[in-house]
Amino acid sequence: MRFFAYHGTDNQGRATQGTIQAATADEAKRLLTGGGVRTTSVRELSPATAAPAARPISNSVAQPVVRPMAVPQAAAFPTLKYRFAGNKTSFFFFDALGRYLRSGVAANRALEELGQRANKAWLGERLLNASAAVGKGASLADALDACACFPTGSVGTIRAGEASGSVPAACDQAALGCEQAHKLGSRCGVMTIMFIFVALYLPIGIAFVNGSIDAMEAQADANSSLPIAKTAATSIWGQIKQVLPLALPWWIFVLGSWRFWLNHRFQRARHRAVLLTPILSGRAREESLARSSWALTELSRAGISPSRAMYLAADACPNLIYADRFREESGRMHEGTKLSAAMRGTGLMDPQLIDVVENGELAGDVPGAVASVHRATSAEFECKNSTAHTRIWFVLYPILGIIVAVAAGLLYKTLYMGLFHAMFKDT
Repeated sequence: MRFFAYHGTDNQGRATQGTIQAATADEAKRLLTGGGVRTTSVRELSPATAAPAARPISNSVAQPVVRPMAVPQAAAFPTLKYRFAGNKTSFFFFDALGRYLRSGVAANRALEELGQRANKAWLGERLLNASAAVGKGASLADALDACACFPTGSVGTIRAGEASGSVPAACDQAALGCEQAHKLGSRCGVMTIMFIFVALYLPIGIAFVNGSIDAMEAQADANSSLPIAKTAATSIWGQIKQVLPLALPWWIFVLGSWRFWLNHRFQRARHRAVLLTPILSGRAREESLARSSWALTELSRAGISPSRAMYLAADACPNLIYADRFREESGRMHEGTKLSAAMRGTGLMDPQLIDVVENGELAGDVPGAVASVHRATSAEFECKNSTAHTRIWFVLYPILGIIVAVAAGLLYKTLYMGLFHAMFKDT
């Protein structure tokens, strides 16, 4: 084995240098890339020069040997209240971040540029703080996590990308997940807004109809001598005041339920509720498997141990309930546990997919086998995602239509019964 000196930058854009032991210069570059180092130069050292300073590197770990050097310590992150940036904004952020990193821009510089161009002042401030933290030595994933505004699974995907030396690809995966979540959320959001509108408007609508009928009766009793606008406003307001004691608790319940559903503190309960929903449960499962299998593929290629790979793959799961299963299985793993056994222990994957990983372990090509699993789970997720969109159209929208029809029926009943009563009250 020969020794090579290298210069380059790490995942955070910091300059790094050292020596590495490898058979060829190409192998040295491959090991450095797998360890998250972007090399600018690699040259072979003579035995006399290399022997005193060289430290061997294990090909199974694929981490570069770095000469001791002062590394700045990352500043402690301030605790911020979670404020979701939105799936659409998150998509644009991760897409742009991946382009910056792929073109060779340092992570802290990329965050600074994106912070200055953010369309929300609070988001720009948090990104600038993240840029400063990365410049002081913090990891990109930790800095984004401290921003407290991006999806948990997306940040976990970046963390897996840092560990495997594939941060730009991780940004692409995070952007894809945010894009798909935005499309589904937009469709569900229209239905939710319509339901909330009906729920809030119905009591006021009934009061408005009753008030209008009262105004008509008052005008009839006074032979149309009363001011039309004032009489109508007085009658309608009188009906609204009668409805408010019942309407206010109903409004608080509807809006409170919506806030509960969106609150980050109840994210775990929300994810558990999604798994109980027939329309979305299959999609949530396949999405978590697709994201985690991508992370396992990249981590396996980088030579990360199976237990560590399972733990990092858990962070990439969008659904926290499934992420817990990966972490639990990671905690039960020991040095000799195979990746296929851990994947089987989660109880989430198809046995045929686990057989593919077992064959890869026997053939010595675990990364290739896990990549095949990722392709299969991604294809299955696309099917489940399309099915979820279709079911929303053909199941939830008809239900909303029934609710709207019932509300309209109540309004018409109130109107025509009131008119009938006003016309025949003196007969």
